[in-house]
Amino acid sequence: MVSACKTTHKLNDKNNYINKIEQIISNDSIFRNSHTGLLVRDISTNEDIIKIKTDQYFTPASNTKLLTFYTSLNILDDRINGLKVFESADSLIIWGTGDPTFMNHYLKENDFITERLRATKKPIYLSTSNFHDKHFGSGWSWDDYNYGYQADKSGLPMYGNLVNFRKKLRTSNLEVVPAYFEKLLVPNVEAQRSTFIREEQQNIFNYDYNKLNKIGNVNRYVPFLTSDQLVVELLRDLIGKEVTLIDQQKHIGEAEKIKTAQVDSLYELLLHPSDNFVAEQLLLNCSSELFDTMNTRKIIDWSKEHLLSEMPHPFQWVDGSGLSRYNMTTPGNMVHLLELIYEKVDQERLFRLLPTGGETGTIRNLYAAEKPFIHAKTGSLSNNHSLSGFLIGDSGKVYVFSLMNSNYLVSTRELKGGMDRVLRILKANL
Repeated sequence: MVSACKTTHKLNDKNNYINKIEQIISNDSIFRNSHTGLLVRDISTNEDIIKIKTDQYFTPASNTKLLTFYTSLNILDDRINGLKVFESADSLIIWGTGDPTFMNHYLKENDFITERLRATKKPIYLSTSNFHDKHFGSGWSWDDYNYGYQADKSGLPMYGNLVNFRKKLRTSNLEVVPAYFEKLLVPNVEAQRSTFIREEQQNIFNYDYNKLNKIGNVNRYVPFLTSDQLVVELLRDLIGKEVTLIDQQKHIGEAEKIKTAQVDSLYELLLHPSDNFVAEQLLLNCSSELFDTMNTRKIIDWSKEHLLSEMPHPFQWVDGSGLSRYNMTTPGNMVHLLELIYEKVDQERLFRLLPTGGETGTIRNLYAAEKPFIHAKTGSLSNNHSLSGFLIGDSGKVYVFSLMNSNYLVSTRELKGGMDRVLRILKANL
């Protein structure tokens, strides 16, 4: 009888905290007028602890990067392939692979590509015949073209496809990297909306010099409009040699692959600061590996067929970063995806790569605790915010979860406060 009472007490405790969470999501002013889904699963027993709208669809935003992450884990080696090179008796032909690391502002500089191109005494030819994609993803916001988080996609990106404008406090010297774009700066006192504004259809950068001199430190990244000819000119400036543009696919299958950065350094950029450019280029690099061509749609279709065919619900996936509002998925799918990732990557490495509550990445100022209990990826667009990853309960057990929110009008700060309450209840009772 005592044993039965203890069992009943435990069940009541469990029902109490689950009921409390359900009441918060149903009735709290933060959640009640919006769309919220939650799935929490014991990763060791596969038991679902709580299920709320787990088969309903949400805009995942940067939770989409977990799809890119899992696809990359299954295709890429420890170091990324940064350039394809075919050397004949009288020439050096190169093709890009989508590698985002070449002269990237956000990565430690690596000169693997530069050294190879400078070392040759043969004429260099660049072919872009293997890039079969558009520079913007499907469903991206056209008027975000001036913001650093929406750089163009390309086959042979350089400098992260961004111009870096920087000026130190109390100095009048403006530094432009790459220096190629200095000649394309246009002083314009009417450029009030932002420090630097690129014209939509050309690489002309307007800036208000009066405003610039008043604001002190400047460190602004603005996407440049990519083109084959621009890549040729940037390469010429970098290596100090002539580069000729050609259209050639022949020999690409025989080409040598030049290795560049450790892939985990890219995964950290993908997941910690949620770098959209790295996400898009990783998919292109995966496509290059499998097909010798770069096409986002092609690699997504391959991944859905070969890696994600057992997702619980149909889903819509259109880009690598989650910038598109056309992406649609469910909490049930996100939990299934995270289980696949957990099987693929050892826990220590995975938790290091994912943002950690109170410590790293996009949740360094959220979900803090004496001992970190959240390792998860955020996803944010206007009126959409999700968090999917792993929760460590006070028992020490690991749980996989997805908490997705769409169509809310409260501030995202308020929403995150409500999510914090829910996650801490789970932590205390699991």
